[in-house]
Amino acid sequence: MITRPIGRRGGLTLAVALVGLFSSQFPLGVDSPARSAAIVTGVWALCFFALSRSDAVGSYRPNSMYMLVFGLFHIGFLVATAVRGTDALHNVDSGWFYRGYTPQALHLVILGMVAFTLAAQLMSWRAGPLRPIVTPAVEDPDTDSYRHKLAVIGLLVEGLSLLMFFKEIVQNRGGGLLSGGYEQFSNSLQSSGNSNGYSTLGIGVGAIFAVVAGGRARTWGWVLFVGYAIPAIPMGNRGEVLFPLIPLLIVEAQHGRKIRKLWTTAGVLLSLVVIGIVRTGRTTGYSMPSGKQILTSPMDAIAEMGYSLRPTVEVLGWTSHGEGFRNGATLTAVPVRLIEKLIGWHGGPPVQDDRLFNIEVAHRVGPIGGSPVGEGYYNFGTLGVIVLLGAIGLFVGWLNQRPLRMLDARVALLVPMMGNVRNSFAQVPAQLLVIAALLVVVRVWSKRGEVTEGVRDAHLRKVPVRGHAWG
Repeated sequence: MITRPIGRRGGLTLAVALVGLFSSQFPLGVDSPARSAAIVTGVWALCFFALSRSDAVGSYRPNSMYMLVFGLFHIGFLVATAVRGTDALHNVDSGWFYRGYTPQALHLVILGMVAFTLAAQLMSWRAGPLRPIVTPAVEDPDTDSYRHKLAVIGLLVEGLSLLMFFKEIVQNRGGGLLSGGYEQFSNSLQSSGNSNGYSTLGIGVGAIFAVVAGGRARTWGWVLFVGYAIPAIPMGNRGEVLFPLIPLLIVEAQHGRKIRKLWTTAGVLLSLVVIGIVRTGRTTGYSMPSGKQILTSPMDAIAEMGYSLRPTVEVLGWTSHGEGFRNGATLTAVPVRLIEKLIGWHGGPPVQDDRLFNIEVAHRVGPIGGSPVGEGYYNFGTLGVIVLLGAIGLFVGWLNQRPLRMLDARVALLVPMMGNVRNSFAQVPAQLLVIAALLVVVRVWSKRGEVTEGVRDAHLRKVPVRGHAWG
């Protein structure tokens, strides 16, 4: 019956709306991190529950997984502080947390989560109730053609991107790969333009295409992705591995490969241990971890990922001291720079252009990444947070319907949206266009193949095809 999911969805959505309406009244403060963590985590859990329980497919959906990652990267530091205190966190800079802007930043995070959830739910309501995928007993020839072309494009893009990635390692890091860490990688990325950024994007997108195609392509897609993840994680590229990994798991779940809750829990705990150990190794050098380090590393990892709250805190500090809002300058910086380049005037290389949010943050604070909450506020204030997260919610909510089709690789469009959780918005439109172009290539190629095969078969049978008569 349809009435039950709609009633459940409506009740949860109403609860989220009420939370958003009264969120400004929630008492949040760093003097009582446990209470603040309970409130913010409770809102996050409510939003995640509303998104994951709105259909019969489960939690491995674009909208619920986006909320999961968003919360991890924005409230992780608060949770770690509430559990262990900043003094118990190893090699963690916590001065920004006590600068006086954290309560307002947490309120903005709540508004962002609520705006995303309501927008995603609105898009889901437009599409109607969702149902799990049912694999057809007999494969459609058109589907088989699409699968073949998708596998070829996916593995080709993934393989070439992997070669580019390892070439970048050899040229810019060499033997200092493991000791350099993320800061060295970030500096190399800026000095080499966007080549490394697009190589990591291509690895993830190519792997998603291959896994959607299934068969041997699925196996090779995973093999190449793991071959990328093994050196990428010690470098500090945890996000660059995590953000495409989540769509890969979504595809696996959508194709009927059940991912058990026990495996998920074990995988999360193991990932946190590895992230924490890698984090410590980047600053003190790699060695065999002790038992104590293994036990404490998950909370250290949660704290570090929760650093995406800091850009919002920093932006609040800038604007409170009289600096004006950017009025959309950081959101449109990339197309504006492209126009400048076409008309012959250019503002210099990206690394020197403070219209790019991540560049300005890096110049003023250091390479701490970005946040859609901080960037939205920096452009239009509180309204900017609501509008930007609402727009992302509409897009991800639309994307939430797409993987219900067995061979819909548009779930790859989720990768840039995941990356935006802890980075600036500037690269998102360009990356979405690249993925969309690849999807068009696959679709056009598969359609041309169908037409060619149809004409050849008709010629052999000597029957008319689309107005052509064969004598």
